Amino acid sequence: MSSNFNLVSRDAQAALTEFSAAFDAALATVEPANQWATALGLSNTSAAIRTTYPIPVDAAGYKEDKGDVPLRDLFARSMSMTTKKWSDGVSALASVVEAPDFLGWGNAPQRIAIEGSRQPNRLVAALLKANPLLDFYREEFAGGSVASTIRLFADNHPVHIFDSSQGTFDNDQSAVALDEEMLTAAILRFAGRKAPNGTPMGLKLDTFLVPPALSVVADKFFSSDTLVLAVKNVAGAVVGGVPQNNIWGGGRFSVIVGDELLDDNVIYALDSKSGCVPWVVQTRGAPEEIVFDRTSDLYKTTYKIGVKYLLDMAAAAALPHAIERITITG
Repeated sequence: MSSNFNLVSRDAQAALTEFSAAFDAALATVEPANQWATALGLSNTSAAIRTTYPIPVDAAGYKEDKGDVPLRDLFARSMSMTTKKWSDGVSALASVVEAPDFLGWGNAPQRIAIEGSRQPNRLVAALLKANPLLDFYREEFAGGSVASTIRLFADNHPVHIFDSSQGTFDNDQSAVALDEEMLTAAILRFAGRKAPNGTPMGLKLDTFLVPPALSVVADKFFSSDTLVLAVKNVAGAVVGGVPQNNIWGGGRFSVIVGDELLDDNVIYALDSKSGCVPWVVQTRGAPEEIVFDRTSDLYKTTYKIGVKYLLDMAAAAALPHAIERITITG
């Protein structure tokens, strides 16, 4: 007995089996609003398997020349990194992909490319969350090395790694709220941070990297014309507020929302123009495309064809001086 489907015309059968692209981008992520990982750090393209970045550990400073002033060792520290492979791809039955009514294949590579453009942000977000040990503090000598014990965010960063008498600085901070008290304290810490020669580095806080959960609070704080200054009693409890002009607005600070950040209560304060980069993103170049057509083993074993993209990329922590992690506790 024939089915009803076979009783309709050939055109009607085509209509019943039409492929619709209505949901093609339903669950796809959108293109990143900004490439904050490469904008705030160092981005480098290299085909090298392992790349070493020499880092100056001293700062220029004139001293009276009495004939015995030693020359400064410019590159006594370094950091190294190796890229990793990241892949994404799609496949489908060749009979489906090659059908004239197949509409969904075309946008898949585009969405893969969009995710590739987010990869630097994702890698640096994971790095910030992990708070890794800094290669900068690793000591190397003939016959061996001493591993670093200080992380990117820590309270015991040496001002001069070869002279402990110059003290330390702390770039792992907390604040009750994203407010004027937090901002003022951060500005002063950046301004007072010293170079190895004992004088201020001249850092100027200019950028805040914030998670989506704090984006509204940050936008209101830095764009509002008026702030409410908390009034506290002798015990430190807030008992009221006094409105005042917001001197921190007007675009004085750049606020970047890092959609990929992994902590909802942590913001990052940076001097983005100092050249003292907090991380390095390295890639070997554009993603490599691998096509699995009808001649491939994929087709021979599964009757599928597909496309795969390989991306060589890594992110590594660099220098702690021009970045602070501020945990909002309120």
